[in-house]
Amino acid sequence: MRVSVVIPTRNRAKLLARAVEGVVSQSHRDVELIVVDDGSSAQQAALNARVAQAAAGSKYIPVASTDPLGSGPSRTRNIGIEASTGDLLAFCDDDDAWCDPAYLEAAVAAFAGQPTLDVFFGNQEAVAFGATKYSTWQPKLESAVIMRRVQAGSTAGVSKAECLLSPGDFAHMNTCVFRRTLLDAIGGFDVDTRYCEDLDLFVRAVDRARAIAYLRRTVAIHSVPDRNKRDNASTLLDARAKAVTLHRIATRLNALCDSIEATSYSRRLGAQACKDLARQAAASSRGAEAITWARLAGAWQRTSRWTIYTLLLRLRYALGSA
Repeated sequence: MRVSVVIPTRNRAKLLARAVEGVVSQSHRDVELIVVDDGSSAQQAALNARVAQAAAGSKYIPVASTDPLGSGPSRTRNIGIEASTGDLLAFCDDDDAWCDPAYLEAAVAAFAGQPTLDVFFGNQEAVAFGATKYSTWQPKLESAVIMRRVQAGSTAGVSKAECLLSPGDFAHMNTCVFRRTLLDAIGGFDVDTRYCEDLDLFVRAVDRARAIAYLRRTVAIHSVPDRNKRDNASTLLDARAKAVTLHRIATRLNALCDSIEATSYSRRLGAQACKDLARQAAASSRGAEAITWARLAGAWQRTSRWTIYTLLLRLRYALGSA
């Protein structure tokens, strides 16, 4: 069973080499590596091409862009998907790397053994400045599978609800393998989304998936972005822009998803984004905006605590304007 691995990259040839090495080192040999270069400088593009083409049978696809920030991760990954030929699709960001040589072998075995399996993913370790920040990426999911006595290192079926336990919590693309027919059915990545586009795709994939499996071991190392460097979507956007984007994603998910689990997740995500926006506006004394976002949060998900907060917020600004 062939696995196509898409690595989007932009001006990070040294990091790309590590990501490519993680793919090349896989014990499963039927792998198609596709490196999609999102408008790197001429010098970096030459280095990227050399790194990519050092892997046997790989494809290097340069993407021209008039945007100084490139075409974005969604379009870049979609180009890789379109160029791929595998039955299964996996992804790895250029600043991350796979650390388990048997990762794809375990994934292929799971897909081969279960014809209805559509999504497979494992754990990743998050590293910042050379030190481990999180050893477990989805602790609530990990706790759930431990409660079911799933042994460490083994693969287990998980429910949609277990995959979507808390707003903003999802499996990163570095740890996911998808059946190609599923990605075709959901239309790939949303090209209008540059931040948390992987969250959007994961929720839509879980929503549509017939069966999902979780590999209870660490398969990837995720490099936490340096907040002092404005070189990716996470660091380019401020807190307000991120919350606005998450609200847009929640609205989109709520419209597109059918399962109870995914629509419930979208409502919780939308509520959390609106709460963040309300608090940010209140902290900056933007009373009308704070009340608007607070009311929207309640429309997404009503709780007694947030209802009280909204009433106090309205009272605060009503007294202030009196």
